[in-house]
Amino acid sequence: ITTAGAVTEYPVARAAYSHGGDGPSTIVSSGGSLWTLANVGSTIDEISTAGVATRLYAHLNQSATNIVADGSGGVWAASLTGAGGGPVSGGLFRVDPPNGRVRNYRAARFGGQFQPLPMATGPNGTAWFADGGSAIKSITSAGRVRAVHLRGSGSKFVTSLAFDRKGNLWFTEYVPGGGFEPTTKGAIGEIPAGSKSATLTPLPGVSSP
Repeated sequence: ITTAGAVTEYPVARAAYSHGGDGPSTIVSSGGSLWTLANVGSTIDEISTAGVATRLYAHLNQSATNIVADGSGGVWAASLTGAGGGPVSGGLFRVDPPNGRVRNYRAARFGGQFQPLPMATGPNGTAWFADGGSAIKSITSAGRVRAVHLRGSGSKFVTSLAFDRKGNLWFTEYVPGGGFEPTTKGAIGEIPAGSKSATLTPLPGVSSP
């Protein structure tokens, strides 16, 4: 859809391994193209501005759960720890254009059970992801991982990440199974740009499951 409101429709890229071909569950923009992820069969497609879809990654049972843009026109992707059936056995990996080369970062495994894994692209193209409620980590294209440890999270998990225009990273937390509501003592946190520590502001609540 253009800023003038003109709409152009294109065929939906569908998963290769599902009955009927499930459509994408996640869509991001990177390198001037749209990238889609279909969880069933974990297929990742790049769609040009002309509507041409190129399948760059497709592996049954890979269980990819999320994608975010990187700084070089490709995408970062997360797969469930222990997932198999493809060149990635769990953790983080990158899919680069134009031929879909996969770069594996098994060292960046995560211990949290929340899915899809909360991820966000930083201002410098690094990928940020949550590791349960214990830490929020970033990974560079060279595979260097940096962790910002969270204090006071207790049994809460990080559920979402977002950068503001100043480069500060904001995140939300809640107790799995409890819902993001006052009675479960959810929290909102911030990692200021360039900081190595996070601030956590609990929401008011009377109990925590």
